Amino acid sequence: MGKSGGIQGCTGRNPPRHDAECIEAAIHNAHQAGFRVGRAVSLGVVQGVVLGYNISRRGRFPGARFPLLVATGFGVVKCRLEEVSLA
Repeated sequence: MGKSGGIQGCTGRNPPRHDAECIEAAIHNAHQAGFRVGRAVSLGVVQGVVLGYNISRRGRFPGARFPLLVATGFGVVKCRLEEVSLA
């Protein structure tokens, strides 16, 4: 359960858990992994800083799957925990 995509009960078309619970769990996992606001991170070779957390429930980048908002030199991106590492 250490990654955003593997939160039990939060996958599939009709997950048994409510969207808000899944988003909360994803943000909790991000905190546990050390991704806190202001923390320097890397997206491959691109450097960035965690700006905050994605709380959106709908759209292409829902918060349960893309919990991190990261500022880079290219703009702000929504990221999965699997896509970033601590710098």
